[in-house]
Amino acid sequence: MPYRRKNSPYWRIKLRLPGYGETPQLSSRVRNKTIARRMEDALKQLAERALVEPQWNALLDSICQGSVTLPEFLTAHNQRSLDILLNMARDPFLSEAIDEYLVTEPGYATENGLRILREMAEREFGQRPRFSVLRSGKNITLLCARAKREGGRGGKPMAHNSVIRSIFNSTSKLIGFHLGRAERDRIFADVAFSAEDDSRDVWLSPPQIAYLLEACEAWFRPFVLTALATGMDRAPLMRLCVKDVQLIYDKRSGTWRGTLFVRDKKTDGRSRSVAIADPVCLTLLPLLQGKREDDQVFDGPPEAKENLFRARPLPITAYQVRYWFGKARKKAGLAHVRFKDLRHSFATNALDAGLNVSELQAGLGHKRKETSLIYTKRDVTFDHEAALRVAKQMGLIKEENSYPDQAATA
Repeated sequence: MPYRRKNSPYWRIKLRLPGYGETPQLSSRVRNKTIARRMEDALKQLAERALVEPQWNALLDSICQGSVTLPEFLTAHNQRSLDILLNMARDPFLSEAIDEYLVTEPGYATENGLRILREMAEREFGQRPRFSVLRSGKNITLLCARAKREGGRGGKPMAHNSVIRSIFNSTSKLIGFHLGRAERDRIFADVAFSAEDDSRDVWLSPPQIAYLLEACEAWFRPFVLTALATGMDRAPLMRLCVKDVQLIYDKRSGTWRGTLFVRDKKTDGRSRSVAIADPVCLTLLPLLQGKREDDQVFDGPPEAKENLFRARPLPITAYQVRYWFGKARKKAGLAHVRFKDLRHSFATNALDAGLNVSELQAGLGHKRKETSLIYTKRDVTFDHEAALRVAKQMGLIKEENSYPDQAATA
């Protein structure tokens, strides 16, 4: 029997349905008791139908959860169009489908790609789009193209490969999770977003690194030097605190050794540390003096102070990094270089220095070795020198003096 609260003009429904149990308090959103009773009778009929045909439980759940309102349900019941409402109930909102997937498959890159996907879908299809918009390869093409035009941070365009790595791949995982691999392959067969390669092949040689460091302002040079020597991105470098830096002086060699503990979202909460050599340690030492453990290591320009009574500059900001790095690269004749290319330069020079792929992977903090190889700008091959070293290690090739008798006989 419908009832009404004293402080509300609308009738409410709460009843026990056969095979389902007691429903929550459902607002009819109407002031007419007769219409509310019709809603109640239609709801009972739906519950009885669900006992015979279990697929109608999805619609029943949607009504009780509020995804489908009682007026919508009564209209569909009167027009004999409950099938359409059932399909809507089976079709969750895109945001709900994304949240359900991220609970089981968390990840920084996937989460970021799906966030942009949801923003593009809301711009293309309106607020709170349904998951079914991704059942069309044409729609996925539209979303990828829109992200390429306006999907970056602050409405900036995204690079083609960035769209592929974030939105394209994240959408594929989301559809595979909810609809299965076969349906995902069928949908993506109609996607017309090409996988052209626009990756950059930019890295700095040792002379170029020297030019860049010389062009930097004195206060900004430690920030760039640390990025070059560790391969850390801009954001984790800016978040670096005094407690994340550990410096030890080695009396035997007369040099400093250090470790930076990286707090990077890309590592998905995994702890990561980066070793630093003597030049970087000597650069960081003056920056740590007089600071508390929670203070950031890198400060902004000396003139950027909170007030006249604050002796130390404020921590460095992303805007200051972009501005001063832009000035330094132009002064050094490297206007085409981005700050991200410093990470690529670290990886390429590390491989040239003889580091193996596993060591490089640990330094860059990647989950997969294939990702580290993308940063190196080098094709890792198994050449004749490598084959010779392996053969010697296995004892297949002896050293020159291993067979003195045979050498004398020859």
